[in-house]
Amino acid sequence: DVVVDNSVPSNLNVLQAQSQQIERDLRALPGQPRLVRASTAATIVELEDRIAIIDYRLNHPAVRLSRMETEIYWRERVSLMNSLLNLRRAQAQRMAF
Repeated sequence: DVVVDNSVPSNLNVLQAQSQQIERDLRALPGQPRLVRASTAATIVELEDRIAIIDYRLNHPAVRLSRMETEIYWRERVSLMNSLLNLRRAQAQRMAF
């Protein structure tokens, strides 16, 4: 018999909680400035596009993912969201000066 310890959250739950926290942190940042470097804007768009692709794969009913694939996509989403958050924080700091 397989014993599942429900007191220890799965990696998936941890990753989902991290993702939600990063989304809250992103919403708490000031809006993007009107004047943005082209390279920064392109990087933000690329990150947002990659996140959108992952979200599609995670949420579309026609896409069947194994538990391992789901965890890999959540891990990648958290990584991309962290990159986006770091970029937006740096952008907000530049705006403050």
